[in-house]
Amino acid sequence: MIYVPSKGRAATCVTAKNLMDEGVPFRLVLEAQDVSLYREYFQDTEILTLPESDKGIPYVRQWIKTYSRLAGEASHLQVDDNIRWFGVREEGKNIKRPAKEVLSLLSDRVAEYSNVAIASLCQTTFAWTHQKEVSVNRQAYSCVWVRNDVEADWRDNTQEDTDYSLQVLKLGWCTMVFNRLLMDKIPSTHLRGGNTEMYLDGGRERRALGLQTDWPDFRTGVRYGKFTTLPSSIWKTFPQRPRKDNVPLVPPPWQGRLF
Repeated sequence: MIYVPSKGRAATCVTAKNLMDEGVPFRLVLEAQDVSLYREYFQDTEILTLPESDKGIPYVRQWIKTYSRLAGEASHLQVDDNIRWFGVREEGKNIKRPAKEVLSLLSDRVAEYSNVAIASLCQTTFAWTHQKEVSVNRQAYSCVWVRNDVEADWRDNTQEDTDYSLQVLKLGWCTMVFNRLLMDKIPSTHLRGGNTEMYLDGGRERRALGLQTDWPDFRTGVRYGKFTTLPSSIWKTFPQRPRKDNVPLVPPPWQGRLF
């Protein structure tokens, strides 16, 4: 199943609107105070309500993983709510494609491997910089396929996507970013709602310092006028590689094939 965490963006939840227009099944994951607003645009069957509010995106991501596992799913997709379109990288160009095509390709490709814990699409902004089709053991982010039986949690007060990817790598699993499968995101700070409060009142600094506390290989500093986590060589320290087996341990998240 595809899960779309969203907050305060009932009228601007572009990811869910694109999926709905294509007839792709998904579930919006909402805080209770937002449900009535989203019902103006989405069906009740497309909405899941969180038991608690204002707990931050790491709480939401972990709740989704637990919900999906208890629902009997071996894996699931988490897709941010601000993805304008999906696409592929062909002949040096970013080309729009239906969401169902791109997400099906992601699920099919990652299902070929038995030791991948999390995988993601590539942001269009970065696509031109990658020479390889796949980046192995790097940070997966924003539109992620997640294996549910991996003992890693999204944690608070850190850069949660970076932290989660590093947790699974430390456990011996692999991560993958498919650089030819694309998502085009609206910057979070350009949309009202969401979890932009994470970056306010020193939030950016707290998250960067929290990551550094758990992973001392990282350093922090000012880049492009913002306090941030600086690039690190920690990713090169993980030697494991995705392994293809005759029978994958994790099937695609679609039962049979939904589209």
